[in-house]
Amino acid sequence: MVRTWPYEYKVVFNPYDTISEYLRPAKIVENNKLIEKEALSEVEKINFKKVGTLEAFNSDGARTLLKTIKATNIKEKTLRYPGYTELMKILRFTGFFDH
Repeated sequence: MVRTWPYEYKVVFNPYDTISEYLRPAKIVENNKLIEKEALSEVEKINFKKVGTLEAFNSDGARTLLKTIKATNIKEKTLRYPGYTELMKILRFTGFFDH
């Protein structure tokens, strides 16, 4: 995929739903407890052989899995290219995601 400036992102999902996952807290199960963490938090770099390095961050996409799967830990992380999380945080902070 060719990344094009300024957002370097191709919309393949409903933009409203995607942005909503960056606004609401990420619900996760940690040590058998349902907790919330800030969306776009806990960024980590992951290297994939044929893709390269991507960053993973907390997002609120696990939804019904949190109730239907009995697991000690459940967390959804979204993968994007390096720098994407910081750009989304800037857009969120400056109000571009406000209604």
